[in-house]
Amino acid sequence: MKSFNEFRSFIAEQLKDELDGLEERRNKMFTWKAKLGAFLGVAVIIHWGVSLFTSLPTYTILITIAFGTAIAYFVFNKYFLDLAIPSNFKDLIVKSLVSFVDPSLQYNPTGYIPYEDYQASELFLLKPDHFTGDDLIEGSMDGIPIKFSELISSYEKQHLGVSKNKAWEMIFHGLFLVAEIPYDFKGKIFVLSSTIYKHLGYAGRLIQKHNFLRGNYILPKNLDFRDNFVVYAENLLEGELILTDDFMDKILKLKKITKAEVYISMIGNKVYVGVNLNREIFKISLNKPLTRVEYLKSFYNDLYYMLTVIEELNLEAFLENQEN
Repeated sequence: MKSFNEFRSFIAEQLKDELDGLEERRNKMFTWKAKLGAFLGVAVIIHWGVSLFTSLPTYTILITIAFGTAIAYFVFNKYFLDLAIPSNFKDLIVKSLVSFVDPSLQYNPTGYIPYEDYQASELFLLKPDHFTGDDLIEGSMDGIPIKFSELISSYEKQHLGVSKNKAWEMIFHGLFLVAEIPYDFKGKIFVLSSTIYKHLGYAGRLIQKHNFLRGNYILPKNLDFRDNFVVYAENLLEGELILTDDFMDKILKLKKITKAEVYISMIGNKVYVGVNLNREIFKISLNKPLTRVEYLKSFYNDLYYMLTVIEELNLEAFLENQEN
């Protein structure tokens, strides 16, 4: 994959005018925001001055502040707030980044992995009441068809008690990848984060070893991997073959780089990977300059993590072991 410095040079050479145009729109928006704030401040000062030399009650300044703020808010939102900037920025930068890295990849800012793929992965057993996403990228890496996007799944939780308030509980919020490999697994394989089991202590360890819903429990030889992940396989031999030293090291690296919980399942001829980032990807803030290097670096990293995940899984080595 091309380096970030190469992408940064590409942006400077090819997209500088478009990026500067977006930044100019952002600056114009905040210039008018400052002007409206100044007008409101002047109105309050004039009102205060009038109240000092007339019988106008001082507390009426609050009325000026309330009405002035409401008017300024209405004018700014109706005439100067440019909500298209974030989507224009993403469309410009992310689409260019995807094309720059691999012209065969396709980017759809409003598309996302369908619920059928999410459900087929069997990674998250809770059924979501809310399921959405965006930033779908599809294509082929080293001959393996892949697609991935940001996904958000959550369920509605009703609290017990008098109020019976409902709240949304997050199941997954991160990057979700589906890869189709030239091999049908004999049984299902799951590599799951062990975080939930750690919280349950001894009971968690018992559940971890006897989770019959997932298949046979496999004890990884890598102690660090064992401390971070739990592995199940319906076919023990197949599960042990996938747990090579290289595989475990690379999954640990993926977890470390992303600073997120990683979930993997292998079912049929599909590999599913969920990286639970708990944040929105390809996100910008209108309060900061769009030309900041940090934005470009963040976008590059988000894409890099998922484009290298198949390499991190080292499926080629696994397929060679199966053939032998």
